[in-house]
Amino acid sequence: ILFHLLVAEWLGFILTASLLVWLLMWRLGVSRITALVVSVLVAAAVYHVFAVLLRVPLPRGLLGW
Repeated sequence: ILFHLLVAEWLGFILTASLLVWLLMWRLGVSRITALVVSVLVAAAVYHVFAVLLRVPLPRGLLGW
């Protein structure tokens, strides 16, 4: 339970956002590995800017529902 409370917000958001960005990039014709790397980096950067720096509560994604 403690593990879930500590990581559900950031891990759930990053996994869900990465999956959605990867799927969109892949459907637009970007290679799978490039889409994977870029989507994980973009999702982590978005989480850091909004959740850490601006302290905006973000949805928890698949792990928090």
